[in-house]
Amino acid sequence: MSDYTKKYYIENREERIRRSREYSKRNRDRINKRCREYRGTEWGRAMTRGAKFKHKYGITFEQHEQMHIDQKGRCKICEKVVIYNKIHTDHDHKTGKVRGLLCCRCNHLLAGFDDAEFYGRAIEYLRCNAGVTPETETINLLTC
Repeated sequence: MSDYTKKYYIENREERIRRSREYSKRNRDRINKRCREYRGTEWGRAMTRGAKFKHKYGITFEQHEQMHIDQKGRCKICEKVVIYNKIHTDHDHKTGKVRGLLCCRCNHLLAGFDDAEFYGRAIEYLRCNAGVTPETETINLLTC
């Protein structure tokens, strides 16, 4: 790209964005059709998948597949066998770092709780209330 072109793009950024949005509105159906056709091809599916992993998790599609192989196709928590296209990618929402691959159930159990202290309290709560009956409820309240 020439220096003139770079300078033009920088100086006319807002105008280019405005024109692009107008074009997208006027040609929405045509653009969507072209995108559906592209994603319907083998190459398009692979590229879309690869871009998702790179953008969202900072890893390549191949690295993600390798994680599934390294975990022997199992959930990292419950060790249930999960086919590749049904596995969920668990990651730290603060750092974006991938922690492992999980089944749907385990992923939903962890959803929204990236706080290790919370899990410590939750585990203690479950331990204190394991096997609680009306007769033992008072005892558990006093010991926990």
